[in-house]
Amino acid sequence: MAREAAPLTAVGQSGARSRIAHEVTCQAKANAPDSGPSGAANADTSAEVPCKTAQMSADTDAIRNLLGRHAQLADDGDVDLRVDLYVPDGIFIMGERRSVGRDQLRAAFGATAATPRGGKHILSNTVIEHQGSGAKVQTDFAVFRNSPEGIVPFAIGRYYDTLVKLDDGWRFAERRLEILE
Repeated sequence: MAREAAPLTAVGQSGARSRIAHEVTCQAKANAPDSGPSGAANADTSAEVPCKTAQMSADTDAIRNLLGRHAQLADDGDVDLRVDLYVPDGIFIMGERRSVGRDQLRAAFGATAATPRGGKHILSNTVIEHQGSGAKVQTDFAVFRNSPEGIVPFAIGRYYDTLVKLDDGWRFAERRLEILE
């Protein structure tokens, strides 16, 4: 009799070991025979929960990668690749400025693009709320810049993101930036 992986707790990031345990559980249940010992059809649908959890874990990883990629592209001054992280009618809001669509995003990002390696975005305290084929995400950030005095803080705040999952991956539908004042 095969032993089933223990369920995960909902405390923090579960890490690779727990993610693998969920994926193994999902695969084991998916490959289980359709009938029980008496030959009766097995009506157990418990495989759906671990499988959904494994997918949510993969989506969470992909979302974290999207957030990190956005920060690194901003640091590198790569406007075009950064714009590609948005849906075609994506929205970026910073203060009173609202940019809609890739042309406006390109103009907004180009106006604020740092010189490559001129600064560094640090992201933390990311909270992801999965919502069907989308997600709401809040992430705290700090931006540091080079100066004659050395590396100094430039801005601290929070991103409020609305993400959608497309066939080719996760994209920003809207990103709102609020700077701590």
